[in-house]
Amino acid sequence: MFALPRVALSQSEVPWRLQTAVYGLGLFSTSIYHMSNVVVPLYAVMLDPSPVTLGLVLSARHFLPLALSIHAGALMDRIGARRVMIAVTLLGIAVQLLYPAMPWLWALIGLQLFAGFSDLMGWLGAQTMIGQYMGARTSYAGRLSSIIRVGHFFGPPMAGAAWDAAGPWGAFGMIALWGVGSLGCALMLPKPDDDGIAAVAAEHRRVRVGDLLPNADDYLATFRLLALPAAAVVVLLGSMLHVGNAVQGAFYVVWLKHLGIAGTAIGTLISVGAVGAALFSLLTSRLVRYMPGVWVLLLTMWTAILFICATPLLGSYAFLAAAMFARSGAIGLGQPLTITLMLRDAGTASQGKAVGLRGTVNRIASIAAPLGMGALVEVVGLERSFYAVAALVSILMAGIGLYLLRRPDLVRATEESCG
Repeated sequence: MFALPRVALSQSEVPWRLQTAVYGLGLFSTSIYHMSNVVVPLYAVMLDPSPVTLGLVLSARHFLPLALSIHAGALMDRIGARRVMIAVTLLGIAVQLLYPAMPWLWALIGLQLFAGFSDLMGWLGAQTMIGQYMGARTSYAGRLSSIIRVGHFFGPPMAGAAWDAAGPWGAFGMIALWGVGSLGCALMLPKPDDDGIAAVAAEHRRVRVGDLLPNADDYLATFRLLALPAAAVVVLLGSMLHVGNAVQGAFYVVWLKHLGIAGTAIGTLISVGAVGAALFSLLTSRLVRYMPGVWVLLLTMWTAILFICATPLLGSYAFLAAAMFARSGAIGLGQPLTITLMLRDAGTASQGKAVGLRGTVNRIASIAAPLGMGALVEVVGLERSFYAVAALVSILMAGIGLYLLRRPDLVRATEESCG
């Protein structure tokens, strides 16, 4: 079959069977999240919740990922990502089928906990594989970042159509079927007894009950990664993506509705963004040949936030579409680097932990940023909130830039790790 060393891989050495499995995991797991964002609110409204309960239903999807991202990452380091991926994809399929079978609000909140854990772990697992089997190369991370946008583009409309045609059973059944794709990709990952593709050492370990339980030492070892300056900078810059997403998820849609733009037209803008991200993700590995990776990451994350914060200044739908394309393109350029820079800095023995750390910090940002945005609107109003976020982020980014200018050794390290 194939011969695959575990580290220091060149592109020609990674078989397409393995690449397909990793990219497929990312595509199916991340698009399940976007499909659920269409179906779960529709289902919850059918159950007649109070506004507070509805908010709890939608927030519950983030709770277990926040608590267990680091544990899941450490588990992938300890027993291998393949085993973890098979377990969480099976969980995800079962949960989707339980949604319509248990039409009670308390059950919906509980199912949201496990659904959120499953689809996030699929994405974290795909990133970990980039490190464990693909040498943490930016070109592979760029392909992953590009391919997942296919699911983001097609998944939500498919879920909405299934809801319209067959109600909750049809919609959740569609998402469960999508989850079978994740399971199939997980089963394609290398096994210890494969003749050609070499599994990582952890896949050969015998699994004990103690391995499956959260371990305080794993959390301490993971947070120690923040003592590495490059890791701390990458985690901070990566979390800025979620600040921009919070603006897009709250201020942006409200502002577009204020302009009288219809829901279908708003959805089209999001699809335009998915196209921009998919195209530009493929250019990252070329760009880092000319500019150190950490500078690319800083500039792209900064640019992405400035484009979304410029929304009140854009007077026409064409300008809004162009800005969304450019914003998402900047995210597409930067996202592969949030994966590879962190993996390279962590080393081969801690790549799952590194991905789990990023997942935890991103989850904190995903929960805290919307709350902060709401408070900001209360204080300065909707339009000024866009400008206030742009100003605050610009101050932070300028500070990080000055730090990087004083740390040429850190910049050189990221330049060397972005092949």
